Amino acid sequence: GACSDAPTDPTEIPKAPDFILYGSPDGNDHPYVGLLLFFDADGPVGFCTGSALDANTILTAGHCTHGATAAHWYQMEKPLDAFPTIAAFLQGGIIGTPITYPAFGASFLNTGDVGVVQLVNGTATGPYAELAEPNALADLSKHHLFDIVGYGVEDVRPVQVFNAERLQAQATLVNAK
Repeated sequence: GACSDAPTDPTEIPKAPDFILYGSPDGNDHPYVGLLLFFDADGPVGFCTGSALDANTILTAGHCTHGATAAHWYQMEKPLDAFPTIAAFLQGGIIGTPITYPAFGASFLNTGDVGVVQLVNGTATGPYAELAEPNALADLSKHHLFDIVGYGVEDVRPVQVFNAERLQAQATLVNAK
């Protein structure tokens, strides 16, 4: 996901973390996490997860906003198959302007992989996500567990299947530098 909750205390988690690929339904645990559909001059190019920081600002990844000319924001708790058609799903989005962090792609580690979508024809509903304080990861140890939330690939065998249901799982901090 583009954003996650505050770190989870590793003593609370008795098993190894799951990847979001095998996450469980989020329900309404993270209502500020939504789905973005990006467009370029030729039409739709892909989906990404985003987090509403306020009524008009959605935080996402720079690789999602890079090259996009428009985005549609969807805040929902139901899976894609709950809609009668793809058209019914797509008609509910709030239109926004994608903005990519200027340093995106400038380094090998791609630490500038940040983008936002500024909503222009509607607003995201609260509550809103809160950004961590600067250097919040500095005191965390390697292998610290985090809750992650987002949309994405549900299965990859035999074919890749996209699921528009918000999922949650846990991930391990690999490196904070």
